[in-house]
Amino acid sequence: MGTHDLAVLAAEAAGHLPEEGEVVEVDGYRLEVLERLGTRILRVRIRPPARQVPDPEPQAP
Repeated sequence: MGTHDLAVLAAEAAGHLPEEGEVVEVDGYRLEVLERLGTRILRVRIRPPARQVPDPEPQAP
């Protein structure tokens, strides 16, 4: 992808320049644009993918 920073990654994943408050998902990670000034994204919040908890194995009677 040749990404230089998170702002570019968010824009490339969204296919447009995300607005403040917009959330973009990349490989399970959620990137939320917190602050934007004109065409510059200044702050991004990163949330990791949700943990997948395996189903417990059935107990023998």
